[in-house]
Amino acid sequence: MPDRLTATGIVLAGGRSTRFGADKLGVTVAGRSLLAHTVTALADVCREIVVVLAPDGPEPVDFAPPLTLRLIRDPSAHPGPLVGLLAGLEVAAAPLVVLIGGDMPALRPELLRCLLRMLVRSDADAVVPVRRG
Repeated sequence: MPDRLTATGIVLAGGRSTRFGADKLGVTVAGRSLLAHTVTALADVCREIVVVLAPDGPEPVDFAPPLTLRLIRDPSAHPGPLVGLLAGLEVAAAPLVVLIGGDMPALRPELLRCLLRMLVRSDADAVVPVRRG
């Protein structure tokens, strides 16, 4: 299986960060935003990255070239993650999709590759990691 599969990575980045109290995805960890960490891990696995932003949200700025993102907007303000997923699916070019929340700075490409391998080898429509306990 090649390093980068024919998969589209969809990053949900349109939330309000209500519980956090500020723009969570813009918070800097180790010199980069949470969103940048998440997208970088996904880019190591997927050929196409779609970031779904809030209609009025800021565009991410701290991505290193040659990373190319496709930025799209939720159709309305804060409609929820399923609407963001639908918006991403409508533009996804690949037959497989990896859905990730934008606030996962510790995301490991190895985990994403493992999930994609499991999906490809199974009859399932989706795979989801489950933590014991």
